[in-house]
Amino acid sequence: MYVINHICRLLLGALFIFSGFVKSIDPLGTSYKLFDYFKAGGAAIPENIALILAVALCAAELFIGLALFLNIKVKFVSWLSLAFMVFFTIITLVLALTDKVADCGCFGDAFKLTNWQTFCKNLVILPFAIMVFWQRKKYKEEVSIITSWVAFSMILIAPVILNLYCLRHLPLINYRPYKIGQNIWSGMQTPPNAPADVYDIKLVYQKNGVKKEFSEQNYPWQDTTWTFVEQKTTLVKKGYVAPIHDFSILSPTDGDITEKILRKQGLVYLFIAPNLTDANIENAKKANEIYSICKRRNIPFICISSTTGKRVELFRSKTGAQYPIYASDETALKTAMRTNPGLMMLQDGTITGIWSGSDIPDPVFFKGNTTGKQLLALEDAKDQLLVSVLIGVVLLFGFSLLILRRN
Repeated sequence: MYVINHICRLLLGALFIFSGFVKSIDPLGTSYKLFDYFKAGGAAIPENIALILAVALCAAELFIGLALFLNIKVKFVSWLSLAFMVFFTIITLVLALTDKVADCGCFGDAFKLTNWQTFCKNLVILPFAIMVFWQRKKYKEEVSIITSWVAFSMILIAPVILNLYCLRHLPLINYRPYKIGQNIWSGMQTPPNAPADVYDIKLVYQKNGVKKEFSEQNYPWQDTTWTFVEQKTTLVKKGYVAPIHDFSILSPTDGDITEKILRKQGLVYLFIAPNLTDANIENAKKANEIYSICKRRNIPFICISSTTGKRVELFRSKTGAQYPIYASDETALKTAMRTNPGLMMLQDGTITGIWSGSDIPDPVFFKGNTTGKQLLALEDAKDQLLVSVLIGVVLLFGFSLLILRRN
């Protein structure tokens, strides 16, 4: 029983860690999903409230996972894990039955599950949470009280710091289609032989006050005694959906210029602000000098936002912006850029750089061989991320081995 107890604890902890981590590195994306949840339930909440709830949810889930995995305060944490699993099992069942939200977002953008898949996943995990809760008094801490409380404090604070860091900057790992190396135009295309949507079409006709359903193959098109009433169309199987399917750039004078911008050879800069009204003004001002440099070098620099009309002019008056501002869908822009505003660099239509508003490089970066500088910066960032991950893994498993050794 001892071995089974700890296997359940470790598996449940690992699942909470993974689920909490992939959401914690993108808390803004989680807030969008929570906003959809409340809206679908008829209780829309402000976006800032959704963001606070998202950070709390992501941090709590990661904290629970770390505490379970490290065998820290399991008596207390087992209550939280069981409450989480019961609550979200019920929620996912409701979503599966109503289908009001297409994706639960339980694994962020890392893995997409249908509502029924999510509900079944929760049914599989729930027994582990019940087992850990049932056996909670048998998980003994063999470390000192000071070590236990220090570890507890660290795993309580660290997830919050991770969420806040990714809010200010960008997700540590980008699971969305707008990532370094992605050609946006190619990501919008549908392959020639891609499967199309499959529909079940029923044609309803009426005769002598009686309604009857027919298929497209056997409907009574030659019998004039039947009167057409309605057509019922049901999606049976979803066809291929391009990774990027809702991105567009609309000019007030030239109309849709998406292809023109995305297929342009050479460098192009997209200054993305999902909503200019809520954009960080100080970060937005950083674009002015960069635009001047690009203009002198004949490099396209444009702003894309869902904001139009007088609010654009108000934004220009606050920031002194001279660059062209084009329209796009707000949801698409929020998917492409997790800060408001942020900067994206394209080379021949392929994303080679993406920065949050806080991390936009100094103007001098955009002089000279910008592409070469960015390649070096990406290598440095990759090395730093690898070192950080390795340190985190070593600390986590080192602490786990210490506890197991004492047991």
